[in-house]
Amino acid sequence: AHPQCSSPPRPAGRILEFRAHGNTDRDAIASGLEASGPLITSAGIIMAIAFGALLFFGSVALNELAFILAVSVLLDSLVVRAVLVPSAMALLGAANWWPRAMPPTLDAQLR
Repeated sequence: AHPQCSSPPRPAGRILEFRAHGNTDRDAIASGLEASGPLITSAGIIMAIAFGALLFFGSVALNELAFILAVSVLLDSLVVRAVLVPSAMALLGAANWWPRAMPPTLDAQLR
């Protein structure tokens, strides 16, 4: 989907790659999330299903642990990684890359 970046999907890593290629901070965040979001969301759902399967065992302690793990994984993959981290990165702007200096955006290079 994104020929200019070919590393394995990691949200912050993909965002950094898109930014290093000259995209603006917001464009890099959107492209990185688009590139890695579906994989992270589906992995979180698969993990939640696996932890949810532990709910069928008779142990109360195991049921509690399974419920906590399933809910935690879903919150992490659906809320934290898909909404909160990209939102915080958009608010922080250039401060995301400190102490690294990012190259100028393509728009700035064309001016």
